[in-house]
Amino acid sequence: MAKSPQIAYCAALVLASCQSGPQLSDSWSTLEVSSQFDVEYVGELRAQPAARMMSVEPPKGLGLGHPSGILDAGMAKPPQQWAVHLELVQMSIQALNKLLPGAFPGGGPVQGGKVKQAEFRQALEAMTLAQDGIQLSSPSVLCNGGEHAWVTMLQQSAFLNGFEYKRGLGSLVVDPEVGVFHSGLAVGLLPDQSAIAGEASLEFDITMTDLLKMNEISASFPDQAGPLGIQVPVYSQQVLKGSVNLAADEVAYLPYLYTNEGEMMMVFLHVESVGGVQIGL
Repeated sequence: MAKSPQIAYCAALVLASCQSGPQLSDSWSTLEVSSQFDVEYVGELRAQPAARMMSVEPPKGLGLGHPSGILDAGMAKPPQQWAVHLELVQMSIQALNKLLPGAFPGGGPVQGGKVKQAEFRQALEAMTLAQDGIQLSSPSVLCNGGEHAWVTMLQQSAFLNGFEYKRGLGSLVVDPEVGVFHSGLAVGLLPDQSAIAGEASLEFDITMTDLLKMNEISASFPDQAGPLGIQVPVYSQQVLKGSVNLAADEVAYLPYLYTNEGEMMMVFLHVESVGGVQIGL
């Protein structure tokens, strides 16, 4: 008995829905999460200069610390140094769910987790080779224990921020004011020795800002100046804050950040004591 066109059409729709989404490669497998930790996540959509990104100067170190590269003459030995490696990877939600299944349940607390470094490196290499993920950047930073270090990857966009009026005898001078909008990623790091033997303590403060569009506003005040237009940046900003203890063979993953491409950006962290054999991500 032949199927009716309507039944055949419905079956095709069901088959298409089952096959929706990217087809992921079988060359890489999931990662086993050893433990999880709490992370503070804040996301915003605003239309004004990004306050956190306008100033990216590193904060001062802890009260008992020493400025980077400056030591007291009487110190017996230099401070402990740490190398912090980051891996920024963009992937689809399907790839993320395969790599870390169940790591980000809906409605639960926002958490990161820890995985084995060897397994992570193998999976990352295979998934990027299969084009199931894109390695955006792999920065590293060397810092003293107990002192802040920053990694910044920023873009600057100039915009017409406003006008200043100067009134003279029978004249009005209008001077434009140009602002600079900073978009991109700023990563604050504070590594130190953990109270747990063989582990490092790492505090992180990550801000990602995306410039979505530049709105234009026109006004005619004062009348003598004619119509004047200014620009207002419309942007999204996401912040991740927290701390984690990491062993030398562990990598921490943080809650995903949303990108303009509608995909997820994952931040992976690895920290190690300088002096031994360094193994990057």
